[in-house]
Amino acid sequence: MRQGRGTSNFDLLRLVGATLVLVVHSFELTINRRAPITAIGEAVGEIAVVTFFVISGFLITRSWAYDPKPLSFAIKRVLRLMPALLISLLLTALLLGPLTTTLPLSTYFAEPATKAYILSNATFQTFVQLPGVFAQTPFPNVVNQPLWTLPVEVKAYCVVAVLGLLGVVALSGRRRLLVPAIALFFALLAIDSTRAAIPLGDRVVATIADVQGPPEVVAIAHAGVLNELPRLVAAYMIGASLFVLARWIPLRWSIAGALAVAWAVVAATIGPDAVPLATALALPYVVVLLAYRTSHLVRLPRRMGDYSYGLYIFAFPIQQAVILWLTPSSGLVTVAVAGSITLALAVASWHFIEAPSLTLKQRIRQPLEREGAAAVAHPLERIALQPDGPAPVRGRGER
Repeated sequence: MRQGRGTSNFDLLRLVGATLVLVVHSFELTINRRAPITAIGEAVGEIAVVTFFVISGFLITRSWAYDPKPLSFAIKRVLRLMPALLISLLLTALLLGPLTTTLPLSTYFAEPATKAYILSNATFQTFVQLPGVFAQTPFPNVVNQPLWTLPVEVKAYCVVAVLGLLGVVALSGRRRLLVPAIALFFALLAIDSTRAAIPLGDRVVATIADVQGPPEVVAIAHAGVLNELPRLVAAYMIGASLFVLARWIPLRWSIAGALAVAWAVVAATIGPDAVPLATALALPYVVVLLAYRTSHLVRLPRRMGDYSYGLYIFAFPIQQAVILWLTPSSGLVTVAVAGSITLALAVASWHFIEAPSLTLKQRIRQPLEREGAAAVAHPLERIALQPDGPAPVRGRGER
């Protein structure tokens, strides 16, 4: 774990997860399937999203533990999320929107919702509609549905930062035992009966959805509609727990098998309603196990970028446009066409936006630390382009 992310398969798992979301959405949007595609009693797309949150919880906590400075932490998070997100929002609102809207262009650009789409999502307030855009698709008026997860992840970043400032996120000390306790707290919030018994439980869930926690959102949380939000935060904090307690947690296939049996028992005895939370509790260990116990079998090429984020934020608008213009009758056609375009955008986003932005963290962090060393503008090896990877390789055998 201390050798850096280049020795693990986290990036491969994220790429698989983002591809899975793209494929599932392609079929769901093409055939106008309102109910999600499921496997093992769980929506496939949600399994992928839980995986993202587990990986993020593990790696973001690792980032704080190895560089526990609030400003540096915030800069790294901004540089990872914002540049590609802004490009995605601008391309969608200013290029794809005018090409697909049913409104006159003057009306489209004059509508407050056009500006709100960019500004709201850029400040991590979910806004998925543009005026007249995709009004005639089988899944109407939704431009980029997956963006709803980004505000939740940003709030999870804030939880890690607060815990770090309190000395909880550390590689030693008893305070780190609070991390799994917090994970358990969020897991309990995902259960209607226990959330009702927790003081201000509905308000905490409402705050995950909207930091202001307005009464109408609290009422929705009380009805159990927002249970997915604390479930994701619980998975994130379990990922964080696996990092801070790593010295006591062996990574063994036998343990993963035992978790699978426990998951099956819960699903069989309690019923389908327990499956989402059981998955969020069991999957984090399996994700970390796969990351560290499969790298000797399969690895991404070292010079290949991390295309998962680009796939995730660009895919949905492209899929909606393909369905609007081509009206494919098969989800496979949507996967092939939209997937090819999205992959091209994701590759371009990584090499021209995300990777150069990530190298800026060294340029910014070093003056803050008063070290004065010049940062490498664009390291060649992909391990050096990871948000929390080791220093760039200077020469053979020298780091």
